[in-house]
Amino acid sequence: MEIDIPHTFKILLGDFNLKEINWEHEYSYANEDHISWKFLELCRDNFLVQHVKQHTRIREGSTPSTLDLIFTNLHYIVNDVLYLPPLGSSDHLTISFNLNVYSFKDMTTRKKFLYFKGEYELIKQQIENINWEIELEEQSMENAWNNFMSKITNIIKENVPERIASANSKYYQTPWMNQEAKMAIKNKRKLWRNFIYCPNTYNRYRYKLARNEAAYQVKVARKTYELSIAANIKKDSKSFWRYVKSKTKVKETIPNLKHNGVTMDTEIDKATLLNNYFTSVFTVESALDQPSLDDRNFITVLDDIDIKKEEIQKFLEKINPSKSPGNDNLHPKFLKETAKEISQPLSILCRLSLDQSVIPAQWKQANISAIHKKGNKDTPSNYRPISLTSLACKTMEKLLRDQLVKHMNSNKLFTEHQHGFRSGYSCATQLIGVLDNWTSNLDNKIDTDVVYLDFQKAFDTVPHKRLLTKLNAYGIRGKVFNWIKEFLTNRKQRVVLNGQNSCWTDVTSGIPQGTVLGPILFLIYINDLPEAVENAVKLFADDTKLYGQVNNLSDEIKMQQDITKLTNWSDKWLLKFNADKCKHMHIGKNYHATSYSMDGKEISKTNCERDLGVMIDDQLKFQQHINTAVKKANQKLGIIKRNFNHLDKNSFVSLYKALVRPHLEYASSVWSTIFKKDAIAIENTQRRATKILRGISNLTYPERLKYLGLPSLEYRRIRSDMIQVYKFLNNIDKMDDDLLKINENSRTRGHNKKLLKSHSRLNVRKFSFTERVVNTWNNLPSDVINSKNINLFKSQLNKHWKNQEIKFNPACLISYSQPELVQRLSHRTRTDLESRETNG
Repeated sequence: MEIDIPHTFKILLGDFNLKEINWEHEYSYANEDHISWKFLELCRDNFLVQHVKQHTRIREGSTPSTLDLIFTNLHYIVNDVLYLPPLGSSDHLTISFNLNVYSFKDMTTRKKFLYFKGEYELIKQQIENINWEIELEEQSMENAWNNFMSKITNIIKENVPERIASANSKYYQTPWMNQEAKMAIKNKRKLWRNFIYCPNTYNRYRYKLARNEAAYQVKVARKTYELSIAANIKKDSKSFWRYVKSKTKVKETIPNLKHNGVTMDTEIDKATLLNNYFTSVFTVESALDQPSLDDRNFITVLDDIDIKKEEIQKFLEKINPSKSPGNDNLHPKFLKETAKEISQPLSILCRLSLDQSVIPAQWKQANISAIHKKGNKDTPSNYRPISLTSLACKTMEKLLRDQLVKHMNSNKLFTEHQHGFRSGYSCATQLIGVLDNWTSNLDNKIDTDVVYLDFQKAFDTVPHKRLLTKLNAYGIRGKVFNWIKEFLTNRKQRVVLNGQNSCWTDVTSGIPQGTVLGPILFLIYINDLPEAVENAVKLFADDTKLYGQVNNLSDEIKMQQDITKLTNWSDKWLLKFNADKCKHMHIGKNYHATSYSMDGKEISKTNCERDLGVMIDDQLKFQQHINTAVKKANQKLGIIKRNFNHLDKNSFVSLYKALVRPHLEYASSVWSTIFKKDAIAIENTQRRATKILRGISNLTYPERLKYLGLPSLEYRRIRSDMIQVYKFLNNIDKMDDDLLKINENSRTRGHNKKLLKSHSRLNVRKFSFTERVVNTWNNLPSDVINSKNINLFKSQLNKHWKNQEIKFNPACLISYSQPELVQRLSHRTRTDLESRETNG
């Protein structure tokens, strides 16, 4: 084995005596002028990661605090942090941790096809020359599939080159190496050997020239590659992460796993342990005790679908060629390049499969990738199984999925409370709706109880017979019903780790995560859950929350009864709740804190919970969410800074927009802050990012934004609010009926879609989405408001606000605050409107 020296890293530790900082959420309780806040920003400026999250100083009579800290510049260097008893009479805990400094290079060799270098013109001709009707029709599905795969495999072997993937010289393993750089290095080595054999001045001179040329060619190759993957980051993110990992010597993979005190250290043992755990959670369903579900109100029945070659071709053309193939080894690059030609045999196979209600064995086999969720990485239960299945099967699944969605929508069968995997519904639409209810309650001195419910391995435990019962009740019959039944039964899976795999095991329940059909089947299965309760319930796939007003004991009892009803529903349909992970949050101060139980266990209380990617606290201030977002964005920024040395303006902007800014803007209409301190923390991340690009760091922040064409994040949050309002009012996104109300009695100048503004007592209500957008929206001109589509609206809005000061000079960094910013923006808009009317 060869040992590699890892990435240069920094480690800084000691007692920093900054008790004002909450290191779990990286937030300072002090204001922006305090040394703790400045220290936190200093750590972010230097892209340092702090690994100590618990209290390290505990003294009787004083509040515990986190003072002893460990900083590194690479997040994967430190792990397994332990908090041990103090030494002697000290009141500081002893901190123990593992430092990952070295790793072993993977020397395994694998034979692989180079699909990105295939002769696809020849491949297309050979596929077209086959008479697929004769080869496939009037056969059993299994024989037809085997015949198809035999011919396609032969075509691939003839026209796609192969190579042995091995760990040779590092110069040849780096992804950015091109032929010119390789030849220059080869020539340098040759002249070095000449110099060693005959060490004279001439040979040394020749070697120095070759050495300089090699260094130059390597630099050019690396620069060209970096610019290339930065420009294509949105289309091909896999190349970006492959490049980052190629420079990371400490490989992030599944570590040794522990089970019953035994450590599993080989890849096969780890794969077997994970596969055994994933299969252990499957539901055992009795055939004798099957519940029924009354038929829903539907007009049409879905019993068959049309299978068109053109639809299959469109699906194949949209495949991401960088994704991994399923167990049949049909590579997505191959399918994408031959989409027009191979869509004909695939359409025949899909029709055969549907008519015969038969699915080939390879379509039912899934290679499982274990994805870490959270918690200790040595515990199998902290991993989620993701299935890699046949892309040919996914083609058939997509055809069925589209028809299932159309059937459910046309018959209005979906519950309005489900926001997952549905057009016009999203995390933001759900959160905006529920926060409108919660802030309205607060403003009216009404408390709200929210119970976050956690299903236990929801997708893996869906019982197949009960799922089929529900499909029948929703009008899914005939060939479609029989195909889905066949799709669910007799499935097999195995876990694959670094080329090593476990044995195949039977899948007896669940909907495979990673399949195309899986999400819509789960939505149908959970669709009737809201009917079981009286209080409000909101769903996003399996993410479920129950909430309602609590003003008296009667409201408490009603909420507890709903929890009991949901528990009964889960017992009936064998989709169990994990009572230990369910959370209860009380919002408001007008009623005493309540408590609820599930299955005899008290539901634990929380003052902050992650809800669809947004950290929501019981005061609805979102400070923890903002600090979490800043932390994630800063980590991505650190990756760019450490790994890219040759960025130009365009490549930097591409990387920043794709990797960093989404963390700072995700669901911003939900949490948009009114606090200057939080706005500064967000804006500082973009300020920090603009300093990475060489040659402009001497410019002021507004000047850098103008040069890069990046508006301030504060401006973009207001713009995002306007886009969300447009989507709601034009039915692009679905909203509750009373979320945004048009002011029918408005007689002032302007457009005909002015919103009605209500009086708010509290700031938490006044600056919630439904209230803060009113003034800015009402003062937009009619040509912007009445844009025909969303893209035209964005263009018109950008044009209308192009001269706004805050576009490149955020309010949080100048003299006025967020509320003043909205007023200033509205005033400027109103002035511009009056000027237009005056000038005709």
